[in-house]
Amino acid sequence: MADPAPVEVEIQILQRSYRLVCLPEKVESLQESARNLDEYMREMRESQTGDVFSIEKLAIAVAVNLIGELKQHQEQLSTFSERADQLKDRVHAFTSKTS
Repeated sequence: MADPAPVEVEIQILQRSYRLVCLPEKVESLQESARNLDEYMREMRESQTGDVFSIEKLAIAVAVNLIGELKQHQEQLSTFSERADQLKDRVHAFTSKTS
């Protein structure tokens, strides 16, 4: 069976329309991401009292902040994963002793 053809999706960010292409099964996810990005950009723009951001500068600032947050979450996930492995090893060692 052939892969589904990409579809064009229109999204709105800061009252501007953008057309993006994605696979049909990704449309809802893309639209949800666009809504989240729009909200994030609005919040950031509103928090910058006195500073006038061009859309491009605002997009760069948002991207940098989101990448920073992503890195923090990846580090937390790595820490949790390491801790889970340690706990699994302790449980395995304990159950091996009692068997």
